[in-house]
Amino acid sequence: GVVALLLANFGLLVAFGAWITSYAPFATTRLGWTTFDVGIIFTIFGIGDITLGPWLAHLADRTGRRRIGILATIPITAFGLALVLGMPRLVVYAVSFVTGSGLTAFNASWFALLTEQVPAARRGRVFGVVSAVGNLGTVTGAIAASLLWQYLDLALGLYLASAATALAGVALLFVPSRLSAAAVGAAAAS
Repeated sequence: GVVALLLANFGLLVAFGAWITSYAPFATTRLGWTTFDVGIIFTIFGIGDITLGPWLAHLADRTGRRRIGILATIPITAFGLALVLGMPRLVVYAVSFVTGSGLTAFNASWFALLTEQVPAARRGRVFGVVSAVGNLGTVTGAIAASLLWQYLDLALGLYLASAATALAGVALLFVPSRLSAAAVGAAAAS
């Protein structure tokens, strides 16, 4: 379970690295957006996070963290595709709102799943590895998107972000949805 969670985290952060490298240049050069327009998307992400994210995290606690984590990758995956496909700006805004809430739902579900999987005595160590793997993902995504931009096409960085997010969702399929009673007892005892 922990390895699958690390892969999911790595995938989401590869997507983040690719996205931060590609989004603003793509929006301004290919879509003709202003830098203010670029900032509006971040605002809409935040509004989606604030308004729906906590509710989706609560839903994850009630209906299944793995399920909500997987479902949360759908709008995150769709964001880069909506840009590359040149969807109308209102559609991009709507996808951005749902993406913001999806990011919160994914992260809340992911951290809750990791906490379930790791005994208390090892959590500090594991969270240290999580931080390192996450930073490696961000760097990997940024470098890969930069190379794609330089040698092929800027849009490929956004495709990379979408693909890496989809793979993060697939990785969550390999996390046990419920811990066995023995695993719960072992985690509680440590």
